[in-house]
Amino acid sequence: MRHFYYLCFLLLGFLSLPVRAGEANREPEQYTREYIMKDYMTEPDRTLQLLDEAEANSAMPLNIVDELRSVVYRNMYRNKSALHYARRAYVSDSLSHDDPSHLLRMTVAMAELSHLLSEYKESMRYAVQGVELARELKDIQSECKLLFCMGENKRMLSFKEEGYQFFDQAIDLLDNSKNEEYETMLSYFYGVKMGYLIADKRSNDALEIGLQREKLLDKMSKQPEIRADLLDLQFAYVYSKLAYLFQLTGDRERAAVYYKKYQSTNASSTPDGKFDSTPYLLLLGEYQAVLDNCRDFKEVMREQDTLNSQYLTILNLEILANTKLENYKTVINL
Repeated sequence: MRHFYYLCFLLLGFLSLPVRAGEANREPEQYTREYIMKDYMTEPDRTLQLLDEAEANSAMPLNIVDELRSVVYRNMYRNKSALHYARRAYVSDSLSHDDPSHLLRMTVAMAELSHLLSEYKESMRYAVQGVELARELKDIQSECKLLFCMGENKRMLSFKEEGYQFFDQAIDLLDNSKNEEYETMLSYFYGVKMGYLIADKRSNDALEIGLQREKLLDKMSKQPEIRADLLDLQFAYVYSKLAYLFQLTGDRERAAVYYKKYQSTNASSTPDGKFDSTPYLLLLGEYQAVLDNCRDFKEVMREQDTLNSQYLTILNLEILANTKLENYKTVINL
């Protein structure tokens, strides 16, 4: 899950080349957010090097450099490092009072990262603080992110119904705005809520919101400004979950159709994309395939700097698959 950013594609040919020592002489005007972050998802180490250069050359304010470092580390599942740099930017903004909008952005980051690190009460503190600022600035997207984060915290603190109320408050605020710029966030919220509904065994509700999300993504795919790679990630997730839900509710034909749609996405061949298919494969009895997909994503998780609920999900799926294969010693170790 992982998800929130839309960046421009600039200087594609040049940026695909390795960084050379001579590039240290880059002109300051080239150190823009778009230039540096263009390939942060696929080339995070290079992006971090560019941010180091920007700091060394004083080409960007340090709070912006730290914000972008946080984004890169978060995408690498290195949430402790992401929180470290988000906090530096947050403290800088809090002391300077120069840019309330950037302070709000970092408050959102602090709330979300604290949640990812299971610091739910701390996350709630940032979220409540941020909602107040978001309303002062009339920033609907930030307000919705924070409301949704409050819902996730409530859910993790065992207040599930209150959590769903916050989810719906955020979703309704976005949906009622009728603003196409908010649709990527709305799609993300649909996906996260769908995942929670599945976990709570509310299959029919999960199916309803999944089909709603598919319809929204189909609409978004006709908008040329929406990045194709981000759409692909979201399509892969919703197709895999719809395949699982239709299989679970007995509609095997529709399940197979959605699984083929999932396989047609580029994301389905990535470690985290393959992991999305494991619930469906488990229902089919494809236990070795489940273990293979868990192994690939587990390697990605082992590169992070913290353990989280996503890693526990991998272990639990491995336990289920190995139990079915009667690998009991492995089950005990897991």
